[in-house]
Amino acid sequence: MINEFLPFYLQQQLLSKNRGTPLPTGIIYPDGEVAIGNVTFVDIMLRREPTAISANLYQQVVDWFDNCFKIRIDLTHANSNGTYTFTIWKWNYDNSVGRWERIGHIGSFQDKIMRNNRAIEEALKLI
Repeated sequence: MINEFLPFYLQQQLLSKNRGTPLPTGIIYPDGEVAIGNVTFVDIMLRREPTAISANLYQQVVDWFDNCFKIRIDLTHANSNGTYTFTIWKWNYDNSVGRWERIGHIGSFQDKIMRNNRAIEEALKLI
């Protein structure tokens, strides 16, 4: 499960771009226990383990982009050659009806984690 958490550099970028929108987090404790949800600093201090790391799951971040910024990230493994791809969509408010517009489609990642990281990096550029 630890591979489902964002790496530290992306976590830092998320925190710097967060404009007061609630960002659900999880905690990875040194003993390997994982707590998912809206974990607060108090939760960490009650455990009295200063080495606990606050982090987000990829799925939490994908949902956060959709709920707070109307940016959708589709992570897929649909190519017949075994590569991973992602597509980013953004809600267009420019007309009276509104619609989802495809912002980008990037493929040919041999590793799922590399694809996930790149998708989050690209979505961060839109906020």
